[in-house]
Amino acid sequence: MATFAWGIRRERGHRSKWGKFQIHPTTGVLNVSDSLNREEQSSYMLIIEAWDNYQFGYTNGESRNAFKQIGVNIVDVNDESPVFEPINGCVTITEFHELREVVTVVRATDADDPNTPNGRILFSIVSGNKLGLFKLENLDYSSARIDAVHSLKGLYGNYTLVVQAQDLGSPPNVVSTENATLGSTIIQVHATDDDIGLNGAVRYRLKQDLMGNWRTFSVDSESGIILLKQPLDREKQKIYEIRVEAYDLGIPTPLSSDLDLTVYVRNINDYEPQFLVDEMVIKFTEHMPTGMERRKIVDTVDRDEVDELDDPPTPVCYFIVGGNEGDFFTIEPLRHEVMVAKELDREASKQHLILIKATEDCIHSPANQNFFDPTDDTYLKVIVEVEDINDNAPHFVKKVFTGGVTTEADFGKEFMQIKAIDIDEGDNAEVSYYQVGQIQMTLTEGLENVQTPPFLVDQFTGVVQLNFDPQKGMKGYFDFMKVKGVDVSLEGAESLNQELLALKEDNLLLHQITLQIQAGVSNEVVQIPEMVDERIQEAQVIPERERIRLAGTTFQGAACQWWKVDQDDPEPMSMDTGQLPYRVQELLVLGRRELVQSFREDLRSLDQLEALIAEH
Repeated sequence: MATFAWGIRRERGHRSKWGKFQIHPTTGVLNVSDSLNREEQSSYMLIIEAWDNYQFGYTNGESRNAFKQIGVNIVDVNDESPVFEPINGCVTITEFHELREVVTVVRATDADDPNTPNGRILFSIVSGNKLGLFKLENLDYSSARIDAVHSLKGLYGNYTLVVQAQDLGSPPNVVSTENATLGSTIIQVHATDDDIGLNGAVRYRLKQDLMGNWRTFSVDSESGIILLKQPLDREKQKIYEIRVEAYDLGIPTPLSSDLDLTVYVRNINDYEPQFLVDEMVIKFTEHMPTGMERRKIVDTVDRDEVDELDDPPTPVCYFIVGGNEGDFFTIEPLRHEVMVAKELDREASKQHLILIKATEDCIHSPANQNFFDPTDDTYLKVIVEVEDINDNAPHFVKKVFTGGVTTEADFGKEFMQIKAIDIDEGDNAEVSYYQVGQIQMTLTEGLENVQTPPFLVDQFTGVVQLNFDPQKGMKGYFDFMKVKGVDVSLEGAESLNQELLALKEDNLLLHQITLQIQAGVSNEVVQIPEMVDERIQEAQVIPERERIRLAGTTFQGAACQWWKVDQDDPEPMSMDTGQLPYRVQELLVLGRRELVQSFREDLRSLDQLEALIAEH
């Protein structure tokens, strides 16, 4: 008993490729291991090598081998369509064109085997020749000529002829959907017989096959219509190969011809396109022109099985079906791109929500949805974030900031803070503070030697601090210190006026009341800031007739007005106008110990103070 081992030594042939065939090492059965394409390579030469005693004798040289050449020819199937050679421009002839003179020649090629009907082409005019002015004559299996068959005189104009190139091969694959109804028509075959009588009467029947495919279909014996007899199930079988026999009723022996058909079961659209994620985030820049920015939405997947014999995949369209309050966004259904339809403003709304539906129905818009269902993968929730640009200047939180220090304060003391905000975000909202303009000093004493700016503003925090060391005997008012708040990328923002006041010097009580007057309305009180410093020690001795100074700012930034207030002076007069805007003695009752308590009681309620000033 001999044991043999088989192997393919190599493949020979034009543009030989390895791996197209395989052979079983013990049985010698030769199989195809990869797809074959006759149009790429029409034949292979295989060298088969056989070894005896291979398992035990090959390594020590005791096995013998023999070779066999096997030629494999690839049989053509009708899998290529004819292709026309291009014609440049139009064909032009005159109305005096001679009859049967060639108008033009059309040519086409077919990549199938030219020695079989699969590669032989038949031409015909299928439309555009209603007047019968032209005819087509096949010259060979790859070209045809078009002639004029009638006089063209007076028939000048443009004529468009549609020419069909069809090969003579077997019919193309027949396609049927897996949900086709029983009894529905699959295809109709037709055969001709040039005989007459019963000898020319053609009938049809299905021939039995080993796979039993013929049981799934039936054929009408006279019409050749092939019908579906049993349900199709693509999951069980997607290709059926059947053979139809056409025979005549000739006597004594009927003649017949066979036609092989391949029925391909097409998958039905069981699943809608689905998103792999429930949510995605896209970003647009505020105040950009509509349509300038586009954002691509993620693709969907289709769970339906697709192979090369299926039709091209159905395009998927996207629609906005929810959210989109204010109709700020639109989407191109086929390109799946979201665009801005209205100008966005981040300060109005920094985030938007839209709901997108994916569907293969690109004609009808889906119904709107009021909520997002995460279990339905045909929907996608899109969060739109609006990116900021530096389109807003910073502004101060108050029109007037008031602060004060005493002569006991140390150099560098932080005694107040100004604040501005910017409604932009990120770097665009970072605010820096700068002191601009000159600081005006009025009614000052002992400040002549202060050469540097008396106050500094921290660039980043807005904190105001002393830039000199106060000494006893120093006093005065520093009016209208202008401070500018600027964000990091926008110059020239907003300015405001500050009035700073030394509150306490020796045993003298100095306080500030700031009145901000609206432009054009000199008597209307708009704002009375809170008093800055009420830290008055009861142990202080204040002479009975000591002067108390009040400072007030008036309409249009006029200079400060000062008043001398004495306990016995019932109606103190203004130094500038001779008239006092309000009765100061009702605000401050002078006295040694009563002063502190009166100050606190009278200034406890700003509303009462404002009403009192407005009354007078």
